[in-house]
Amino acid sequence: MCLAKVYLNHDASNTFADSVTNLSQKGNTLKITTLFGEEKVVAGEIESIDFTDSVINIATK
Repeated sequence: MCLAKVYLNHDASNTFADSVTNLSQKGNTLKITTLFGEEKVVAGEIESIDFTDSVINIATK
């Protein structure tokens, strides 16, 4: 299984969330849910999604 990793501001040295199964946006807030049911919320916007490497980059505000 290849689930996504989320990085903030392209900082690949610090994973914000791992094993991401869901990402939803409401206004400028992103809610990230992991395979284990953990939920994280961050203010920002999706900067890029790399489906090949399963990486989501979020630009924080």
